[in-house]
Amino acid sequence: MQYPTTRYSLGSTKSSLPSISSIPSSSSVYIPYYDYYPHETIPLEQFQTLAMERLKILKCTEQALAKLNTTLTTASTTKTDEIEKLLRKELKEKLTYLKFR
Repeated sequence: MQYPTTRYSLGSTKSSLPSISSIPSSSSVYIPYYDYYPHETIPLEQFQTLAMERLKILKCTEQALAKLNTTLTTASTTKTDEIEKLLRKELKEKLTYLKFR
């Protein structure tokens, strides 16, 4: 089964990209992955490393919310600060490529 796709090179300039309304879609909603498309190329190994780091961040976020028995949408301002502190502590130890200040 074939699906229609549209591919753009990473080196495309913003002016050369089609407008959202001109992109054909089987549904009426188009959600872009980026506000601005990246202008550089990274090696596959680095891309995979960043993907693994992203999964670690998502897992740590899920675990922190479970520890505090809350969700991001229902957390009060004080809990949001607690969540941020807990995440920074956890992620500082677990991430190797991305760094927190």
